[in-house]
Amino acid sequence: MAIKKNTHKVIDSQQLLPVHSEATLNSSFPYKDRSITTRLGYKIEVKDDSGAWLKKIIWTDDNGSARLIKTAMFFTGQADIDQITSALLHHLLTRYLGKTIQYYANGIELFTSEVIQGKGVKEAINSAITHINNDSDLTAIKRLVEWFIAYELPDISYDFAEEVLKLSTGGDQNAYSSLFTLDAELGPFTREENGILKKALDDPYIHLEDRVILALCMTFGLRPIQISLLKQSDFIERADMGISYLNVPRVKQGQPTRRTQFTKRVLKPETATLIKDLISTHQNVYADLNLSDPPLIMRRTELFSRKEKHPYKKTFNNHFFNNNNNYVENFDHSNPQGCSMLII
Repeated sequence: MAIKKNTHKVIDSQQLLPVHSEATLNSSFPYKDRSITTRLGYKIEVKDDSGAWLKKIIWTDDNGSARLIKTAMFFTGQADIDQITSALLHHLLTRYLGKTIQYYANGIELFTSEVIQGKGVKEAINSAITHINNDSDLTAIKRLVEWFIAYELPDISYDFAEEVLKLSTGGDQNAYSSLFTLDAELGPFTREENGILKKALDDPYIHLEDRVILALCMTFGLRPIQISLLKQSDFIERADMGISYLNVPRVKQGQPTRRTQFTKRVLKPETATLIKDLISTHQNVYADLNLSDPPLIMRRTELFSRKEKHPYKKTFNNHFFNNNNNYVENFDHSNPQGCSMLII
C-alpha cells in the first residue's frame, strides 16, 4: 500500500499501471509489495521499485523450467481498461501455471492490440473474436469480458457480454482433430489424410453439402444426430460483431425432446461462406416445398444431367466419351483445349 502525499488517497499496489505508477508514487515499493506467491509456492518479483509491472516476469515451475510472461500484452495505455487488466494479470499469476498464463496473454493481446490501434472496447472485442486461433484465445476473451462486467466498465452491456460468453469453438488443436476426425475401424487419420480432407473443403467439384458436413465434422466433431437436427435458421450472421456462428443442438442421452438446448459455435469465414452458399442453393432447388424452417442438410431428391447446370458443384465435360457414352479411341490428344475442364 502507498499514500500519495497531496491527496492522502490509498492506492492498491495490485492495480497500479505502468503508465501511471511513477507519477503516482513518491517512495520505492518494498520487495514484499513487488512480489507474489504462485500456486506452486514460489515467490516471484512482478513489479519494479516504482510499483510498475515488470515488462517480463520469470515464472518458475517445479520441474526446474521457467516461462517468460510478457506483461505488455495485457495493457492498452487507457487507465480505465488497464486498471482491470492489471487486476486480472495479478489474479492469473497467483492462481494458474505459467503455460496457462501464456495462453491467456495471447488471447487477451488480440483485444489489447485492437484498442492500441484506436478501436473502442466493444469493437475491439468483436475484432478479437474474429482473429481467434484456438479455444484458449476465446477462453481468454470471455474471461476478460467477465472482469469488465465485474468492474462495471461502462462500454460493455450485459446483453453484449451474454452474447460473447455463449460463444464456443472447436479449435484446431491436433488432439481435438485426432479425436473427432477418424475412421471408425482404422482410427485417427494421418497428417497426410487430414491434408487431403482439408483440400477437399476447397474443391468446387465436390458436392457443396458434402463439404459443409466435412467442415463441421473437422472443426467441431459434431455427431451425426446433431448434423441432422441443424436448421437453416441455426446459422446466425452477426454483422455488428463481425462473426457468424451456428446454434448447435446439444444431444444428451435420455433427453425426451430435441432442439431444446443449444451451444453457439463460432464459424471460420470459409465455413460460413460454404453454409451461406448451401442455404441459398437449397432455397432455389427446394423452393416448391415451401418449408417454413427447412433443415440445413437436405435429402437429395433432384437429379441433374450433364447438360444442365449443377447447383451444388462445378462440373466438366468429359471429351473422352461421345454422346452415346462410348469411349473415343481416336481422341485427338494434340488439341490441348479438347481435354481442358469446361465449367458449365
